[in-house]
Amino acid sequence: MSRAIFFFFAALCIGCATTQPYGAFVVSSDKDASIMAEDAVGQLCAVYPPAKTALKIENKVEDPTGKALIRELRHKGFEVYQGVAPEDKAPLPTYYVLDQLGKDTWRLTIGIGKRQLSRPYHIAQGALVVAAGSWTYKE
Repeated sequence: MSRAIFFFFAALCIGCATTQPYGAFVVSSDKDASIMAEDAVGQLCAVYPPAKTALKIENKVEDPTGKALIRELRHKGFEVYQGVAPEDKAPLPTYYVLDQLGKDTWRLTIGIGKRQLSRPYHIAQGALVVAAGSWTYKE
């Protein structure tokens, strides 16, 4: 019996460890999403050459933030794939997370391969989102 319980909890932990919660966890307007996407892609352009970089979005994109990011990435010249990508392209696995840090603060994190870029944004009532700090970069 104790062996069965052990395997149950081991399987549960493995399931939790392999599930990646990506996407937007706050509801943003289309305009706020576009502002953050332009800002994020501008930063990505400084790190990755757009015309030479292929990206594969790992999470399902159904929110304004994800749609704006994909639109802006393509506009700047990145090759963006969702779902299956050609093997010869070897696109970098890419994800995004938009979450809430505080009552009036969001954080946008973009992961490309093993690197992460992240920046907080302030949401003023009745106003558009504005950057609330510098970009952080993690390898």
